[in-house]
Amino acid sequence: MLTSISHRFTSRTLLRLSALLVVVATLPSCVPYVKYEDAIAKLNRTVQVNQDLERRMRDAQIDDSAMGGDLKAATARIGSLEAANSSLELDNARLRAEIETLNELREGLVAIDFPDTPLEVNRDTGGVILPNDVLFPAGKFQLRKEATAVLDQLYGLISSKYSDRIIFVDGHTDNTPINSSAKVNKDNWDLASKRAHAVFAYFKGKGIPETQMVITSRGYAQPVSNVDVNSKAGRSQCRRVEIRIRESSY
Repeated sequence: MLTSISHRFTSRTLLRLSALLVVVATLPSCVPYVKYEDAIAKLNRTVQVNQDLERRMRDAQIDDSAMGGDLKAATARIGSLEAANSSLELDNARLRAEIETLNELREGLVAIDFPDTPLEVNRDTGGVILPNDVLFPAGKFQLRKEATAVLDQLYGLISSKYSDRIIFVDGHTDNTPINSSAKVNKDNWDLASKRAHAVFAYFKGKGIPETQMVITSRGYAQPVSNVDVNSKAGRSQCRRVEIRIRESSY
């Protein structure tokens, strides 16, 4: 009777684990972003845990010789493994939701190619990074004269290749509270918005229709990945305007 119970329980549990492994294996794998790669790494770890749990479930079959006939100990062990498996299923559900969100962000995104420029593309957003120290003086939102060269290059690319696409102009700051420019900038979101608008106005002056552009302000809420936002170098990288090109404004 004990052997029959263990076989029924083990078969049911292994079937659940096999179904879970199939779900993990069929997740999408085409989002070229750092966050997506992190999610895939987490999923790979959960697959290893699944395999370990499967092995331990097999080992937990009630065997009079191995367990010394101790049904209570075997039941407790199997119950512990079931709890671990339930927790793993919740983790996998969260990872699937994260990947679905990344896929939604990817839809409609246009990959921008800059073969003859050192401009960097943010792999998390797909946006071209325009550092603030190139565009603006510290704490200000008036464009430097030196900024026109890089903006003209972007304008040429947009007008020649993406004239039918939506241009997003995103303003970003670091996490330092507004201080010296507090009389003209209410907060980081205000400053980021004004800087994005300065780029928007420049493009509009060059001939890009205002209906083709969307301005957003992210303040310090979306720092660049993998930088120390509390260091001088990290804060410098976070201060930027990003240009994203999409097929629609949604």
